[in-house]
Amino acid sequence: MTRLLRKPRNPDGLGLPPERGRLDEIDAVRCVAVLMVVITHFWISGLTRLRLLFPFWINMAVPMFMVMTGIVNARSFEKRGVSSLSDALTVRYLVGRLVSYLLPYLVVFPVTYVIEPSSFARGAPLVWQFLRGGVGQGGYYLPVMLQSVFFVPMIYLILSREGERGLLTCLAIQSAFEVLHTAYGVSADTYRLLFFRYWTAVSFGVWIWVGRGRPSARRPALRAGLVLASLAYICVVSYSSWEPVVLVDWTVTAFPVVPWAALLTVAGVRAFRWLRARWIGRYVVALAARLGRASYTIFWLQLVVYLALSVMGTGQLSGMGKLPLLVTILVLCLVGGALLDVPLRGLSRAVS
Repeated sequence: MTRLLRKPRNPDGLGLPPERGRLDEIDAVRCVAVLMVVITHFWISGLTRLRLLFPFWINMAVPMFMVMTGIVNARSFEKRGVSSLSDALTVRYLVGRLVSYLLPYLVVFPVTYVIEPSSFARGAPLVWQFLRGGVGQGGYYLPVMLQSVFFVPMIYLILSREGERGLLTCLAIQSAFEVLHTAYGVSADTYRLLFFRYWTAVSFGVWIWVGRGRPSARRPALRAGLVLASLAYICVVSYSSWEPVVLVDWTVTAFPVVPWAALLTVAGVRAFRWLRARWIGRYVVALAARLGRASYTIFWLQLVVYLALSVMGTGQLSGMGKLPLLVTILVLCLVGGALLDVPLRGLSRAVS
């Protein structure tokens, strides 16, 4: 593991060539992260989660996804030579991103309506329920990603222009948002739908890419300090009774966990890069990357699966009966999501 975390010889922090079309190692880490999402939504008691150290790995799934969102978008903007919002927010970019985020959900939303129609009969307009992600485990992800289409370019411009000072600016924006959220009593239901709660995670991802090769990006003492502080925060909020004054909602995945989530992401990329160089490893990476490219579709499929199982009362299983169910859900989501992703990806390309 020490070798995996060691600074690579080339200066990009990931050891990945910027000219390559897709980054299979990033996609492979996405595969691992979506597996973590499926596991975290399973019916596992809080005590068991703590004993299995979920706060340090399983709970990091969405923060890792946001870090990777920053990396891949920064790479894309850099290749396009983006230097202003008008450069970034082109018609092709907007249509491509919006279609890719909305298309799988357009398939899922009617299914969730059929499975649990009572959840849609609480007075809110159907359009609003659609835009807020409907019902089920992780529906908030849709509005967050739709907002990211407009906010990620802003983060990229801040960091590409201001460098390390830009990272401090992004941290200040996140901190101000959290203070205002607490001061004005914004409800947890509204808070979960806002991209700003992942501002720092995306910023770290963007900085991993745009900061590569800069002296300020290679300060081992600073990076180690941030990771240790992040781990300390996770320990305190997960294994003690302490409750922060400001980070009152989704405390265990709030922005102080981002340095640790970023380290897991980078370590995962380097591990798959190392594995890719081995004979059998290249096939493992290729399979994981293929599943990772379908991670967004897999995510929505798991929402449908868990919603259906909840309606059926499957969550009442106990003991070892849960393990075969979890394995079945994992296989169903991975295989079904990968198969469903093929026509959806083709349709997305045709539309955009």
